[in-house]
Amino acid sequence: MTTADAAHAAHAAISAAATAVATAAAAALIAAVALLAACDPRVTHHPADKGPPPGPIGAGAVLADDGWKAPAAPAMPGMGAMGAAGSAAPDEVPTTDCVALGDGRGLPMDGPGLYDKLCMRCHGTSGKGDGPMAGMLTPGDLTAPEMHARLTDDKLTCLLVHGRKKMPAFGPAIAPSQLAALVAHVRTLRRTSP
Repeated sequence: MTTADAAHAAHAAISAAATAVATAAAAALIAAVALLAACDPRVTHHPADKGPPPGPIGAGAVLADDGWKAPAAPAMPGMGAMGAAGSAAPDEVPTTDCVALGDGRGLPMDGPGLYDKLCMRCHGTSGKGDGPMAGMLTPGDLTAPEMHARLTDDKLTCLLVHGRKKMPAFGPAIAPSQLAALVAHVRTLRRTSP
């Protein structure tokens, strides 16, 4: 074997080893990306922080266990897709199919914790409708005695399940026991004097 042949063989061996290392690194990177993509975003933060994806799925999208989904067909005349924000007319509260369908995974179990996670951004810490997102959304004042008189527990439950105007629907993500705790907590926000 000549020196040139030996150098050629060494170069070929080094080239093959480099290709194998690069292939293994690419496979590891692809596996890591796939693992991250499969993670449930509710484990570390609330999905509403990111909002629905842009594009055809974005408008009225609902949060399901496996990510954001396009809204279903309207459940009844005059009402938008179940679970879609903005599904009912401004002064209309849906009164049917008001069942929480989620398992509540990744969300607090107590009313105050749920309020902080799901409602505080818009309605504010005390419920007056002065949260950080209030300027863009004009949320209702949950301390107003008129609101509490107008919305029975059943109507408030339906409102939380279906959403209304720009308020998202929490029915697909929240468990029934969490929904009851959230309704009870909202009742504690009522102001007793003007």
